[in-house]
Amino acid sequence: MTMYLWLKLLAFGFAFLDTEVFVTGQSPTPSPTGVSSVQTPHLPTHADSQTPSAGTDTQTFSGSAANAKLNPTPGSNAISDAYLNASETTTLSPSGSAVISTTTIATTPSKPTCDEKYANITVDYLYNKETKLFTAKLNVNENVECGNNTCTNNEVHNLTECKNASVSISHNSCTAPDKTLILDVPPGVEKFQLHDCTQVEKADTTICLKWKNIETFTCDTQNITYRFQCGNMIFDNKEIKLENLEPEHEYKCDSEILYNNHKFTNASKIIKTDFGSPGEPQIIFCRSEAAHQGVITWNPPQRSFHNFTLCYIKETEKDCLNLDKNLIKYDLQNLKPYTKYVLSLHAYIIAKVQRNGSAAMCHFTTKSAPPSQVWNMTVSMTSDNSMHVKCRPPRDRNGPHERYHLEVEAGNTLVRNESHKNCDFRVKDLQYSTDYTFKAYFHNGDYPGEPFILHHSTSYNSKALIAFLAFLIIVTSIALLVVLYKIYDLHKKRSCNLDEQQELVERDDEKQLMNVEPIHADILLETYKRKIADEGRLFLAEFQSIPRVFSKFPIKEARKPFNQNKNRYVDILPYDYNRVELSEINGDAGSNYINASYID
Repeated sequence: MTMYLWLKLLAFGFAFLDTEVFVTGQSPTPSPTGVSSVQTPHLPTHADSQTPSAGTDTQTFSGSAANAKLNPTPGSNAISDAYLNASETTTLSPSGSAVISTTTIATTPSKPTCDEKYANITVDYLYNKETKLFTAKLNVNENVECGNNTCTNNEVHNLTECKNASVSISHNSCTAPDKTLILDVPPGVEKFQLHDCTQVEKADTTICLKWKNIETFTCDTQNITYRFQCGNMIFDNKEIKLENLEPEHEYKCDSEILYNNHKFTNASKIIKTDFGSPGEPQIIFCRSEAAHQGVITWNPPQRSFHNFTLCYIKETEKDCLNLDKNLIKYDLQNLKPYTKYVLSLHAYIIAKVQRNGSAAMCHFTTKSAPPSQVWNMTVSMTSDNSMHVKCRPPRDRNGPHERYHLEVEAGNTLVRNESHKNCDFRVKDLQYSTDYTFKAYFHNGDYPGEPFILHHSTSYNSKALIAFLAFLIIVTSIALLVVLYKIYDLHKKRSCNLDEQQELVERDDEKQLMNVEPIHADILLETYKRKIADEGRLFLAEFQSIPRVFSKFPIKEARKPFNQNKNRYVDILPYDYNRVELSEINGDAGSNYINASYID
């Protein structure tokens, strides 16, 4: 047994030291002891091991000695691992030398590990809308086995959204360790909706698509990626916007959502862009036909459209109307005379919104017509034979020029005809106290307007009357002054005569007194009632019979000029003999006078 091991080690030592001998099968030198040469077995290379001979996975080598066969011991595992399965035999030469001969070496290709083989495995997630559970489809060619999950046709079923599941993948074509795949389940498909976010105003040249989250979920949104492909264009965004597209064209966009780079839903949309704006119509001509009429003709645009809109603008007013698409001419009615109209014609189409095409413009001015009547006319007198006539301009001039005319008639005779740029006339030197008719109207250079008529009369010649009255007043004033002077002179002379003891009452004062008999006490009441009757007529007669001043007593002091203003009544004066005298103040004449008398 010991000899066998040494011979085996010796044979393998020669194989490693002299590979040329083993490859060629020739001995470098003959045996000096006369031992037969040993045919060296051929060891296959790695390339040879990959291509075994047809019909067998072993190769047999021949030698000069045979029959003695030795089985390898269990300690030869390392060698068997290197050369896989090797069968060895030993023979003894006639001289007793031992010769080792390797008869066959069988080779098999090595298997990769399952972790290496399925390192880049991809997964697609399929969603069941009824159960709201996912199925993970493993993208491999062979049917693999799942260590801790049930796989059916490479599919792992009943996965809950936003949950992690661990799958151990193995197969008979690979060795341990198995591939451990972490399934990070995405959110439910119904929580996402591909929304058309195109603005209707821009839908003719723009497409907008956007994924919207219509329900909440617990998955990490940062692990979600979106992808769009529209034609040759690819976008990695949640929302895309395509601009400058052709109207009325269909565009297809495919989109998918990935969770941790694994697709779990997709959608496709075919979107047709909206109708585009129609082209601009070609206006042939537009012109005025009369003062209230105009006409416009045109050729329709080339693009599709529904109808026309015709607008005509005068100053700040704008009127628009819709016209049938088949019209190429339109007559404008009820226009304002001598007015500039700007016409705008454009086609439009009713799509998602109304789209107006470019407008074609033209303009014309309507013909002249008679102007309207002036208004708020007034006629006022500036003197007895002069008038001031004013009026407001007509509301509609209807012509190129502006001129105001005033005709003044007396009876049926035209006495004045004036023309001004403004309605402001001053008519002078008319006849006094005469009725006149004033007619004012506007003329626009082509037509006169209807006149505004007022009647007014001139006054008398107030200047002559005033001069006559002034003369009469002056003459009357002079005569009055003369009369007053005469009265004053006469009164002065009379006052002087009174101062010279002229009696105020020239008749006998005692004769003037009424004879009144004494009244007896028994009839006093009856006499009083009789005299008080008839508003005291008898008492009044007795009182009036008494003189105010008795002429036999002088009243010089009371009649002096500087004392007259101290008397309340001119005929009730104190007599000089019994008047009350006050202390005299030096330098003040009449300071000692007061209208008071002592009673005896």
